[in-house]
Amino acid sequence: MLPISRAIFSYASLFYLFMLPLNLPVQQIYAADHESEGSTPPPPVKDSIRETQSLIVGTTSTETFSFADVYHIELSLQVSGNIELIATEDNVITVTLEKQARETINIKQNALIRDYLDNITFTGTQSDDTLQLKIQLPGTPSETQPNSLSKTEALQADRYDGLHLKCTIKTPADVSVKLHTKTGDISLQRIRGKIETSTETGNVHLDETVGNYNIRVTKGNIDGKILLTQGQNKLETQNGSIGVVMLDTVAAPMNITAQGGSIRLRLPENYAADIELESEKQQIVVNLPAQF
Repeated sequence: MLPISRAIFSYASLFYLFMLPLNLPVQQIYAADHESEGSTPPPPVKDSIRETQSLIVGTTSTETFSFADVYHIELSLQVSGNIELIATEDNVITVTLEKQARETINIKQNALIRDYLDNITFTGTQSDDTLQLKIQLPGTPSETQPNSLSKTEALQADRYDGLHLKCTIKTPADVSVKLHTKTGDISLQRIRGKIETSTETGNVHLDETVGNYNIRVTKGNIDGKILLTQGQNKLETQNGSIGVVMLDTVAAPMNITAQGGSIRLRLPENYAADIELESEKQQIVVNLPAQF
């Protein structure tokens, strides 16, 4: 059994765990086969659109793209919205866009918002082996589709801050992804490939995904059940917590950073790893049942 030390130089199978607390009197790292009794996970980042009872729902859009020669999928949401990526047995990529917004007390404004939602579209362009998805808002330049709203109306609606989108992508499992949302959650299920995601305000959830990870969150949590392949990995949240369950014994280099939150790591038995732990206050609680 190898000892755990503060400075261990690792190679292909070394596993690094970093936590840099931000202005906290006590900061802990949890890595346990089971969570401590009485521990309460941090509350998820609230989404104001879900807390509103009166919503305007736009027309749902669905498009299908060929999976032939597609190895990467990219999508960036610059408005409030969630992204869900689900692996399926189909041999095509299906993208569904749901649109909704908060209702106002102005009837004319609500009619404008409804038209605005119905005119939000998305396109998919394949370049080499990458399928790039883009959300087209009314009032923004488009080479392929004219805008049915006047420029003044579009600009008025574009400033409306109650807009919320949900983009669901169903794809064969073997694909790498690059996803970003300004405000919203990102969820991936059973994807096998390089996974790169980022969100400024929101959570990232990984469900039985396989590959290398580069997950960056500004304000929110990272959690899930993952499997690794050889290569560098990085999970980082600047203001939130991280909770990860390793589903197999494959070890790979990984940096895990949670500023202003806790880290919970569950490892399988006989997990081959060296661990380096750092804390600004030098106060670390570790319970690792796996063999090192």
